Amino acid sequence: MAEYVQVLERLRSLAMEWTEQYEEIMARSHHIEYLFSNLDKLNSASANSHLIFQQHKQIQSQLRQIYKLLGPLTRTLKALAKLHEQAHDLDEEEVVDKVQRISGITREYVKECVSHVYETSLKETRRVMMRTKGKDPETKPANHEEASKEASKESTEEAAEEAAGEVVKPQILSQLNQEEFKLELETIEPSWLRLLQTELPKPYFKQLKKFLAQEHQAGKQIFPPAKDVYSWSRFAPFRQVRVVILGQDPYHGPGQAHGLAFSVQKGVRTPPSLLNMYKALEGYQGFSKPDHGYLGGWAEQGVLLLNASLTVECHKANSHANKGWELFTDRAIELLNQKRKHVVFMLWGSYAQKKGAQIDKSKHLVLKAVHPSPLSAHRGFFECRHFEKANDYLAAHGLAPIDWSHLP
Repeated sequence: MAEYVQVLERLRSLAMEWTEQYEEIMARSHHIEYLFSNLDKLNSASANSHLIFQQHKQIQSQLRQIYKLLGPLTRTLKALAKLHEQAHDLDEEEVVDKVQRISGITREYVKECVSHVYETSLKETRRVMMRTKGKDPETKPANHEEASKEASKESTEEAAEEAAGEVVKPQILSQLNQEEFKLELETIEPSWLRLLQTELPKPYFKQLKKFLAQEHQAGKQIFPPAKDVYSWSRFAPFRQVRVVILGQDPYHGPGQAHGLAFSVQKGVRTPPSLLNMYKALEGYQGFSKPDHGYLGGWAEQGVLLLNASLTVECHKANSHANKGWELFTDRAIELLNQKRKHVVFMLWGSYAQKKGAQIDKSKHLVLKAVHPSPLSAHRGFFECRHFEKANDYLAAHGLAPIDWSHLP
């Protein structure tokens, strides 16, 4: 009986894993459909092939991300198959029936959410491109082989060959005003958008959008640029987040902020707090301080560099505090806490520690230290070994560690 219960619990766990993987694929297919609607609008409104090809590149990017998701989905299928064998060994009708049913549904849903997205997307892209009668000098039409090459090593040909089906209409587009939430719909990464979409129609978020619009109309300079406000989500999709580093608000100097906490664009002087982060890493696995402060190399590995407030007025630190961003980013942290396991949260300073107070320490690793600011770093930040502890924790749970020296 104990073995039977164990198999049922494993089945429930696999079903939950698969549901999240499937929903992320569907979110990406929804985003592709939204991009196609924009392509048609651009084509009918003007002959601006540059904008059209920009949309085309975004579609290709989403296709590649879908193929990256095939690996985890296939592993779930294999686990279900193995569980199916165990169930037969136990000879319990209920568990056998449930495994068969879940396995069958899983295969059908895989078929419904991948290949047709790929095939339909390419046909639609080519159709729009033919109507524009333009050529993109930098972008070649995507194909199955190119997408597969760029996919994760975990992706398998078997899953790709199995897939076929239909694209489901995106619910979010029917509920939200596309013009009002244009920035969010176009620039929040799809897996994050699927999870955060319920925040957008809320009064606090609408009020936040109104405040930002008024600030822009008043001629105030807001950082980061609008296109980069949600760049943290594009660098680290929800299912790929392994480490979270919380900041307070973006850098408020011209040319600094680009949507990743603590990071600045190349060519911009590295801020003191980041220099102290580099100093804390010295001597760890051959780390040597880079000549820039751009942390895209960390973010691409699943390090979510998230500020509590996502915008700021030029030369006015915390100027957009208590305008609504904190509620939005609280929700992002809450989602990671609830839906993910074995994420490392680095909470530096009292503000970050207060923001992360509700994180479940039985599911995640919470690391606390003083802020790396020159005003406080000497009180233990250099000795906290958070980067090393994060990797030890990830490795202990079968997850790939972060290459902290990867800062190209």
